[in-house]
Amino acid sequence: MIIVSDTTPISELAKVDHLDLLPKLFGKVVIPQGVFDELQVGKHPAAKLVQNLSWLEVVTVDNQQLVKELQLILRHNRNRNSIFRIVKNVSNRSATFP
Repeated sequence: MIIVSDTTPISELAKVDHLDLLPKLFGKVVIPQGVFDELQVGKHPAAKLVQNLSWLEVVTVDNQQLVKELQLILRHNRNRNSIFRIVKNVSNRSATFP
């Protein structure tokens, strides 16, 4: 299973030295470039850890319209089918992998 993560789970698991739980539970973890950048700020406990993890993939999302649409859906707690449609479009058309 592949999951997409924001900063908090990675940050908090790194603080308690359990970052290894993510690949054990989900296999591959994908994070946006913005999340990776946040983890590099200051003396973040995950800063060095996330640089060389084989199970972590950093992606850049080019289609900002789809991102905005997904954020709107999430903000208004709309149905899951809409969210899955947006995520599928993002993964098919607008994610570029470094």
